[in-house]
Amino acid sequence: MNNALALSIVPRIVNMSLMYLSALLVDRIGRKPIFVFGFLSVIVAGFGGAFVVDYWHTTVWQVLFAVGLLLGMGTALCTTILFTYTSELYPTRMRGLGVAAGSSMLRLAAAIAPAAVGALLGSGSGFGIDSVFVMFGVAGLIGAAVLALFGIETKQQNLETLAP
Repeated sequence: MNNALALSIVPRIVNMSLMYLSALLVDRIGRKPIFVFGFLSVIVAGFGGAFVVDYWHTTVWQVLFAVGLLLGMGTALCTTILFTYTSELYPTRMRGLGVAAGSSMLRLAAAIAPAAVGALLGSGSGFGIDSVFVMFGVAGLIGAAVLALFGIETKQQNLETLAP
């Protein structure tokens, strides 16, 4: 197997394994702990990647692969349970609309992120790959802050109690 194939298969296997693991654990440990671990992974990867690039002045493929893998792992953990969590937060009469709204924001972010990466790298203002890592670290911080301030744990709760 050549390196390019391995570099594309390994993240998918890891992410798929994490998706199944989080699906199996979500009702045992709750939604918020999985989100927290996912956001922490994104924060550590984002700021850690920027640190390595800025202070160790390295962009070897192994570092970029490790940072990308950790970013993907955190994202996979959060997105796997996103639909479960959002659907539990809306009353039955609005559940479909709530899930659609949340899903559309996920799709919007998936469209904006590559454009933001391209804008940072192609700006000519000296922004490099480190700024891309910082951008993802900041996104993880925002997600973690919103979850900490507004997120509720839905584990073992009746849906009608959560969203009458």
